[in-house]
Amino acid sequence: MKIQYIYIFICVITSLTASNFVLAQRDASSGGGLISGSGGSISVTMGQVVYSTHTVDSGSLAEGVQQPGWCPAIVATDTVGCSGETLSQMTNAAAGGTWSVHSSIGTTVDAMGRVTLGSNTGSAFVRDTVIYSLGYCSDTVYVRVNPVPNITAIQTDGCSGAMLGAMSADVSGGSWSVLSGINTSVNDSGVVTL
Repeated sequence: MKIQYIYIFICVITSLTASNFVLAQRDASSGGGLISGSGGSISVTMGQVVYSTHTVDSGSLAEGVQQPGWCPAIVATDTVGCSGETLSQMTNAAAGGTWSVHSSIGTTVDAMGRVTLGSNTGSAFVRDTVIYSLGYCSDTVYVRVNPVPNITAIQTDGCSGAMLGAMSADVSGGSWSVLSGINTSVNDSGVVTL
């Protein structure tokens, strides 16, 4: 049988005392794994035929296409917000990757992992996907963009201590709050007390 291409490299690393080498992956591998037996284990990688051999007095090192031992994981503490809001910065321990986002409403992510949510004009939440890629590995986080509620108020003015008619919103599941320096309050049903 004639073999035209070799797709499997087996890299054996021997102890090098005379010199230290720092090696990096040049091309993405298409697969591989760890083969173990009674005599030990060896890393096997399938990919493009690329290698270099480094030789010193105490041995040699055959460098080939290697797969990484892990893929980058996104750390996100803030994944829910309203249209136009900027979420807390997402991070990743693997430097050198790129951030991107899949969004139908204009959500963006900058090179530092800061996500600005797009404009959700509907009545239900939208789920966008934030991606951090490094080489051929990537990790994703879903962010939830809540719709901006439209509020209907029957009554908007009154005297101090008066209770105004209950307000309503076209989006369910929210909570009512009021910003006022004069002790105005609102209850869970949307009733305002002046």
